[in-house]
Amino acid sequence: MASATHFVLIPSYNTGARLGETVAEALRYWQPVWVVIDGSTDDSAASLPHSPGLRVIYRERNGGKGAAVLDGLNAAAKEGFTHVLVMDADGQHPAAEIADFMEISSNNPAAMILGAPIFDASAPCIRVVGRRISNGLARLETGQNIGDALFGFRIYPLGSLLAVMAASRHMRRYDFDTEAVVRLAWRGVPVINRPAAVRYFSTADGGVSHFRYGRDNLRLAAMHVRLIAAAWFKPLRR
Repeated sequence: MASATHFVLIPSYNTGARLGETVAEALRYWQPVWVVIDGSTDDSAASLPHSPGLRVIYRERNGGKGAAVLDGLNAAAKEGFTHVLVMDADGQHPAAEIADFMEISSNNPAAMILGAPIFDASAPCIRVVGRRISNGLARLETGQNIGDALFGFRIYPLGSLLAVMAASRHMRRYDFDTEAVVRLAWRGVPVINRPAAVRYFSTADGGVSHFRYGRDNLRLAAMHVRLIAAAWFKPLRR
């Protein structure tokens, strides 16, 4: 299905062969699909399919997931797109669910549509436990029913997301998914949670992860401290 308002955005950094497979699958269910190659050095862009429904944006240097998404948002806003479905490039997210998410968004254009992951046996236990903590903190910070603050398969109203990102120097790396949801909730954007399957690939199956448990969990912890402080001080400022 082709759309002039809703598009799929896939940021990618050194994703390997999974990138081409993920993009090809996304194109089966929706067009247009945009890919932002975030300073990749593994030649993974060569695996991308040739399709009139695909646009590729290249960043010279790696800036992080949020920075790649922001580049895509800025370009899409100039072309009149109003909503963006962001998904990961490594094949973990369910491309077959894209059309259903887009339909929900079309019927609820003011809302963000958040994927709520359905885990199978491939999900690392430490990841599942860690996201439960993050989800609880996101609910505390917003007072909203945030089904999952870290699952990157979701639809945003493009203008609202651009506004919160332009107002902050954060949300440029792994903090993007959680902080975007929190700040959009503060902005009054309604939340709709939608279950979606997630699958984890082993290294032998081509799975790629740039998440570093020590470094990136510390960054996420610092983000939550900052957001909780901001949530507490908001009533005082008013």
